[in-house]
Amino acid sequence: MSESSSIADHCSNYALSDSKEGSFRSACNHPHDQCCVQCESLKAALQQMESCFKDCSMSQEEEDDMMYSFRRAVPSINAWKVHQLLSTRDDEARTCTLDSLDENSVHVTQD
Repeated sequence: MSESSSIADHCSNYALSDSKEGSFRSACNHPHDQCCVQCESLKAALQQMESCFKDCSMSQEEEDDMMYSFRRAVPSINAWKVHQLLSTRDDEARTCTLDSLDENSVHVTQD
């Protein structure tokens, strides 16, 4: 992951931008024309799981329960990817701040 990447899922400027809220949107000056094998594998696995639930022989009630659980889990999985990206950005900012301190400076963190 980096601030600028041709892989959309790895480009923090793109991935952390809010498409609905202009104040939280950042434009990239590069195309996102490459893909990551692992990110694409995750997307494919989730699609295959959804198809599998639809193709399995189970009652309609069981299928509805499975699909409900699955559809609630997918956003959580995607939120975890965003969390990892945010953690990386936070670590970079903390490192940059600490590197800029001299012997007469102090950095206070309140969590």
